[in-house]
Amino acid sequence: MADVVVCYLDIFTGFSKNQYGSENLVREVEKRWRQCEQPLMLLALFLHPAHRQAAKAILDKTPLTSVCSLCRIGMYYFKRFNIGKNMSGLYEDLHNWIMNDDVIGLSFVDFSSVDAYWNCMRSEMPRSKLPDLALVILSIAVNTATCERYFSELALINTAKRNRMSPDKARKLALVRKKVREYNAGQDDAKTSSKYTRLIDPTERTRLRYRDDRFECLEPEVDAEDGNVVGPDTAFEYWQAVLCELEDDDDPPVFDTTAAADNTGSPLTAAAASLAEEKRFAAVLETIKIQSTDPIPEGDRRPFPRHNDRLFPQEQRFIGLRGQKVTLAELSKTPSTPLAQPGSMALRKSTAISAPSVSAHYHLN
Repeated sequence: MADVVVCYLDIFTGFSKNQYGSENLVREVEKRWRQCEQPLMLLALFLHPAHRQAAKAILDKTPLTSVCSLCRIGMYYFKRFNIGKNMSGLYEDLHNWIMNDDVIGLSFVDFSSVDAYWNCMRSEMPRSKLPDLALVILSIAVNTATCERYFSELALINTAKRNRMSPDKARKLALVRKKVREYNAGQDDAKTSSKYTRLIDPTERTRLRYRDDRFECLEPEVDAEDGNVVGPDTAFEYWQAVLCELEDDDDPPVFDTTAAADNTGSPLTAAAASLAEEKRFAAVLETIKIQSTDPIPEGDRRPFPRHNDRLFPQEQRFIGLRGQKVTLAELSKTPSTPLAQPGSMALRKSTAISAPSVSAHYHLN
């Protein structure tokens, strides 16, 4: 998952800075990123030893990537995945790891894989829960339904009797199958339409009356106030005066947008914007703090069906802490205009919360 986050950031940065980049491409990347479980993926980025520089670049840029939020996210998923019996010392270890204050200082270049790195960290930190959390989080693979559909489509085309088809032939067959599906879908919609079996009277409808005045509406109307129409140069002043006359005492006054634009750089406006951003930052931090203590719902243990059951319940959207979102634009912004970061340097603390123990085995891909 950490590699996926880095790829998202690289793709977004490339589309945004390229002079040939399109707003549609940027919007599509943001749309795909919004569909992900962002707290889990950002936690994986910060736990991956090979991406510590990339994680440091987005640290404290948003409420979701602040130190205290990441520590609470780690504790939440430690409970959700039933990794251990308690979480004593996990907050402090996560804080030290994110802030690069670990005393062990193992370099990832000396290890062959992430699994080997965190297994060594487990031996170096025998009482810490951080290696167990990292091994579980980094063992989760990212997949999409689109990829599965492509493989299913290919399995229907490239069978045992068609194993010598060229790629061009397979592509053409896929296009033919798509056209057939679209045609069948149109036929099904036509059959179920209410107009498909409607009876129509073949006799001509009775004319109610003859419209002798049908051309009268085409005569141009003369407006007495045509001479008062202003040109494009004075249109803004004209409509501003009209709005000022129409507005009541209870309506907000109409301000000049040009004057407002000139005052954006004033110290008072900048201070107000900074204060509003600081309040929003603190509000999101408090929301994450509350959501991280929510009870973990019981998991659905029903086995997956062997056929395509359209009624099988699926998760439509993430709720609670898992539904927290941040845009790639916020993560990729330059540090020239830093956000306020209240509470980012929270006091280190350790908590002890009991959780049911369930044996599970995870393997790094």
